[in-house]
Amino acid sequence: MPDKTEEAIQKSTDYYNSSDTDNYYRAIWGGESIHVGIFDQPGISIRDAARRAVTYLAGRLDSIGPDKTVIDLGSGFGGPIRQLVTDYGCKGVALNASALELTAMAKFNEAEGLADKITPLEGNYEDIPMEDAQVDIAWSQEAFLHCGDRAKLMREVFRILKPSGEFVFADPMATPTAPAEVLQPMLDRANLVSFGTVEGYLADAKAAGFEDRGYEDRTEDFLTNYRTIVAETRARHDELKQEISEAFLEKIGNGMQYWVDGGEAGHMVWGSFHFVKPA
Repeated sequence: MPDKTEEAIQKSTDYYNSSDTDNYYRAIWGGESIHVGIFDQPGISIRDAARRAVTYLAGRLDSIGPDKTVIDLGSGFGGPIRQLVTDYGCKGVALNASALELTAMAKFNEAEGLADKITPLEGNYEDIPMEDAQVDIAWSQEAFLHCGDRAKLMREVFRILKPSGEFVFADPMATPTAPAEVLQPMLDRANLVSFGTVEGYLADAKAAGFEDRGYEDRTEDFLTNYRTIVAETRARHDELKQEISEAFLEKIGNGMQYWVDGGEAGHMVWGSFHFVKPA
């Protein structure tokens, strides 16, 4: 396994297995989802915006329903896959490298009566523990920023998809001209090795064999998401510090502000991709 892949996996696992990280995301996002939301209505909550992002991304698919199996690559607490299974009747597979998040997800699944409809799978998306051509839809939200080898990621997703299978994902990305000194504090915020780019994802997907169905830029939602989170983190600081270390709160608050600053300066973008494996 390449060094960058090992480093990315270790950094991601360390970050999401941290009790500070777990407690923070539960408090701010509500525990269901830790993803960028779609803020298309005034006054919408972080939690509701995250659910709207799932609906938006599902709307990019040609087909989703009871005859489809969906794998969420980097499933977090499982909010998106539960929403997909509930709203569309599909079968779900939740892949995650964090044992802590998988345990939390299993409890949510059980509580919502979905334990028999969602299969938890511990592992990473650069080496998916699954046979070839097993799923109809591959899905991911803000997980590939932790990737160490995005070309390998694309090949793995292509491998596990059935012919005519669909692949949709959203990710925060750097622009090609973003200065390294601007990106580094953003990378440090979430223990990242590197950011992907729109151009890089498109090239890697094409090399893997995918057909491109289009990229949609939603950077304004990304900015609204993190402005809202920065404001809420600051407003609830005294409450949050009861269960979360001061050092973590300072690091994540500053780090998320870097993301806002980077997006406003044109160094970061966020959007969604749709690819299809040929029949």
